[in-house]
Amino acid sequence: MADNDQRAEPRPEPPAVAARTVLFTALAFVTFIGMSVTGARVYYVWQVQEPLNAPPKMFDAPRLQIDDAAELARFEEQQRAQLKGYAWVDRDHGIVRIPIDRAIALIAAKGADGYAPIDPVEPAGNPAGRSTP
Repeated sequence: MADNDQRAEPRPEPPAVAARTVLFTALAFVTFIGMSVTGARVYYVWQVQEPLNAPPKMFDAPRLQIDDAAELARFEEQQRAQLKGYAWVDRDHGIVRIPIDRAIALIAAKGADGYAPIDPVEPAGNPAGRSTP
């Protein structure tokens, strides 16, 4: 019975650390970091082809509005001219732009039908030209 009691006790861990494994891992890590930094520097010089200590490039001066009030007035005048004048929007399809006052008068003259679609839409199941029974 004394033999069974001795076998049941856990064995203690050895106090020694595997120094060779720890040192090998640390050395491999330092080597990997060194190779990564060297590789990044070589890639940078090969790809950028500029010295690492070159002075920074200067940007062009920004183009600023010199007279913003005059530019706003000019823009608003262009918008008013579009609202008051006639012009082709799409000549191939016969679409024109008319003055807004004239457009309002045309819609008001139609009354409630002023907002109806221009081209009536045919029902999906009824081909054009056929009557339904």
